[in-house]
Amino acid sequence: MDIGHLIQTVALYAIPVLLSITLHEAAHGYAARHFGDNTAYLAGRITLNPFKHIDPVGTILMPLMLYLATSGAFLFGYAKPVPVRFGNLRNPKKDMVWVALAGPVSNFVQALLWGVVFYLPAGSRCDRAFFHRNGARRHSGQHRDVCLQPVSATSA
Repeated sequence: MDIGHLIQTVALYAIPVLLSITLHEAAHGYAARHFGDNTAYLAGRITLNPFKHIDPVGTILMPLMLYLATSGAFLFGYAKPVPVRFGNLRNPKKDMVWVALAGPVSNFVQALLWGVVFYLPAGSRCDRAFFHRNGARRHSGQHRDVCLQPVSATSA
């Protein structure tokens, strides 16, 4: 394995991964605070500072070892969990569901936003002939045909 390729891959994936785990954990803490538990807030865990959420084993060592062991085919990792005292929530049985869902919902929203960021430039370079070959109708007026195809570095 080429060390330059490894460094490039880690750099390419590290920023989105750190952003996603940071927002995921901060969302749990924010939801807990919203529903009455200030534990995460008092611990300084409702922050976009990734260093507050990084677990040395789960965020760095495990993904790196899995990447090397599986040649990048399988990755897994985790962050330090945000402390939540469900007993401090105003309505613990109902509010703990919202606190638990806050992290995955933040990841889903990020996935949608990153999808738009990566696919929108491809739509601006779309060849109209693509639509006509595939039987799509041509729009008139203010509508634009949008081609949602990923753009690789070699095709730009």
